[in-house]
Amino acid sequence: MRGLHVTKQFGQNFLINEDDRRAIVDELNLTEDMSVWEIGPGIGAMTHLALVTGARVTAFEIDHGFCDLLRDLFADFTHFDLIEGDVLKTWPKAAESRPMPDRLFGNLPYNIGSLAIARFIEQEFLPEKMVFTLQREVALRLGEDPGSKLYSSFTLLCGLDYEVTRSRDIGRESFFPRPDVVSSVVRFQRRSGLRVTGEQRRIYLLLIRELFASRRKTIRNNLKQGSLRQQYELEEMLEVFHSLGIPEARRGETIDREEMLEAARLIGELPQNM
Repeated sequence: MRGLHVTKQFGQNFLINEDDRRAIVDELNLTEDMSVWEIGPGIGAMTHLALVTGARVTAFEIDHGFCDLLRDLFADFTHFDLIEGDVLKTWPKAAESRPMPDRLFGNLPYNIGSLAIARFIEQEFLPEKMVFTLQREVALRLGEDPGSKLYSSFTLLCGLDYEVTRSRDIGRESFFPRPDVVSSVVRFQRRSGLRVTGEQRRIYLLLIRELFASRRKTIRNNLKQGSLRQQYELEEMLEVFHSLGIPEARRGETIDREEMLEAARLIGELPQNM
C-alpha cells in the first residue's frame, strides 16, 4: 500500500480490530457539526467512522506517508482538517487558532500517551470528553486510590478536572504490529461545576509533583527539597497539612484529591517569602 510502513520511532501500533475501533468512536457520542480532534489517525480507520457522523475532525499525524494517504482518502470531506507533525509540538499552536474541541480521542502511541494527557491538563486544554487507548499499566494508575502502589501524581492530575473510567481492555491481537502489552480504552469525562483555576491550580500542580518526587520520602522531606519552599515557609506549609489532620510524616501517596485541593487552597493563603 503506497510503500507505507510502520515506523518504530513513532511507537505505531495500528488498531486493526473493527469492533474495538467502533467501540472507541461510540464512546465519543458524536453528533453532526461537533468538533473532534484525533491524535495519530494512521490510515484513517477511526477517522472515517468519526467523519460519517457529520462531526468536524481535525487529525494530528506525524508520519508524512500517512499524511499523504489521509489527504487523498478524505479529500471529499470538507469537514476534515489535517495537521502534520508531532502533536506534542503542533497542538498548542492549533489551540490558539481554533476553539476548544468538544471531543479529543486517539489510539495514542505508548511512547507519548501519558505525556500528552499530562500536557493537555496542565495547560488547561480540557475538552468535555476525551477517549484514548493507553498501555493497560498506565490506565490502571488512573483509577487507583490513595495507598496503592499505582496511585501517583498522574492519578491526581487526571482526576483534577475529569472523571476517569477504564471501559475495556484490548488484547495484543487487535493491533498490528502486535505489541508486547495489553491496552485499555480510557474515557475522560470533564467534571461539572467550576474548575480549579489560577493560583490554587498552580500550587496544586506543584504540590502533587513535589509530594511524589520520591515516593519513599515523607511530606516534610519532599517539600523541603521542592520549589514551593522558595515561595512559602516550610513550617507554615507543614502546619497546613497538620490543620487538615495530615501528619508531616505521612507520604504523598496517602493523600486523596480533596485533601490535596484543600492543602493547595490553604497554602495559597499563606504569606509569601520576600
